[in-house]
Amino acid sequence: MKLLKYRSAGVKEYWIISPRERAVEIYYLENGKYDLKYSYILQDDPEEEHYNTDTVVTLKDFPNISMTLAEMFENIE
Repeated sequence: MKLLKYRSAGVKEYWIISPRERAVEIYYLENGKYDLKYSYILQDDPEEEHYNTDTVVTLKDFPNISMTLAEMFENIE
């Protein structure tokens, strides 16, 4: 399993991106295990209560690398 390899290599941040569901889960390695810190499902309808296309997602250790949820799923149908 990739997750176990990443954990043993000390990868501090692990993202699972599901294009079909337009979802992102972000895990941080803490105390030897991955904890889910953020979870998003793109809601791009402005009438939707949880509209979030402008939500910015940033790499924890590389704060200059960021993108909005809309950009992450751009051109995916």
